[in-house]
Amino acid sequence: MARPDSPTAFTNLLAALSLVILAAGVVGGAGLCILEMLQPSGGWFAGLGYVLGLMALAAGNLLSWLLNAICRWLGDRRKWLRTLLAAQTLPALLCLGYGGFELWGMRQDGQALERGAAVREAVRRDDVAALNAALSRCDATCQGTADARPDALLLLAADAGARRAARWLVNQGAKVSWGLNTPGMDLRSCEGLYLPGVNALGMAAARKDGDMQRLLLEASDEDGRYAALRMAAELDRLDAFEALLAAGISLPRGAPFDGPHDHLLAVAAGGASLQVARRLLAAPPVPITPAVAQAALAQLFRFMNDTDGPPRAIEFAQLLVAQGADIDAPYQGEASLLAEAVRIKRKDMARLLLQAGASRARLPQERREALQALLAGPDEAPWHGAASGCVAP
Repeated sequence: MARPDSPTAFTNLLAALSLVILAAGVVGGAGLCILEMLQPSGGWFAGLGYVLGLMALAAGNLLSWLLNAICRWLGDRRKWLRTLLAAQTLPALLCLGYGGFELWGMRQDGQALERGAAVREAVRRDDVAALNAALSRCDATCQGTADARPDALLLLAADAGARRAARWLVNQGAKVSWGLNTPGMDLRSCEGLYLPGVNALGMAAARKDGDMQRLLLEASDEDGRYAALRMAAELDRLDAFEALLAAGISLPRGAPFDGPHDHLLAVAAGGASLQVARRLLAAPPVPITPAVAQAALAQLFRFMNDTDGPPRAIEFAQLLVAQGADIDAPYQGEASLLAEAVRIKRKDMARLLLQAGASRARLPQERREALQALLAGPDEAPWHGAASGCVAP
């Protein structure tokens, strides 16, 4: 007769399964770590092999420990099982503790996100009372987790046109600036132009919200005003551009914003902004040199490439040529802008450049033949623009 502490067929099966799982975890974890040593992952996932290896080892040990504990509870008293269980207990408890800590953190983050969502919803509704109440339930940790800090909420208010909420946030100390750690929102114009990292003041300019802009000027530092000035230049918001210049911005800005491509005329060319360009040409806050005009022409070409080539680009190009830009100058390894338009098979851009004064004669023979075939071919259907959720040019 078997003793009460002798293993049964079931506990033998559990013990064997435990050993297989433990061996798989050890082999898999060690293999991943060795692979990481031989071929480091690098990049954004530096050391990923070590992390996955430790996870495999921890998971194998935990599952094996659970099976061994069940065997022990069922009466298996074999010495090797007791020894293995004792050795596995501390790593298993550490794994369980870490998992519990992470689950608790996920629960806290979920609650913070819910409270932060209530804050943002109050801003969108322009409900100051609800905003005050929601913020009272969202501490600093909650605000950081849910991106509900005052400066970020001010950006949301500018996007939603929530002026009462914006004024309340400004009175609470919210500021508008520009930099790596400041709030920003990506926009896209209805022509297809991508506008990254727009701050609250730039958002007001983009939305043509003069009242919001005047309010946010009070809460903006010079960096924030300069970022909004560039946005106004790119979207041809002349009223906002004039107001921001009058608010006081040191120009030129200096390094790294002192190159020809950072000149406000080049920024305006990035959106083919004719009103702002004429204003700059009439009374330039910074001298416009032929190098600036050439840089602006390159920006205009990129704008045409990113959109469906609106006809106003012709007049803008002619303005730049009058300032000393060479429309037939080499561009990124091609003989000219026209040659590049032919290379990328953009019939609309080629037509605009020809109307602006680009020369066919200065094209290489191969490009001239390709241009003739391109112009004789069918027109392309517009596809760069957006119909909704975009900013009007």
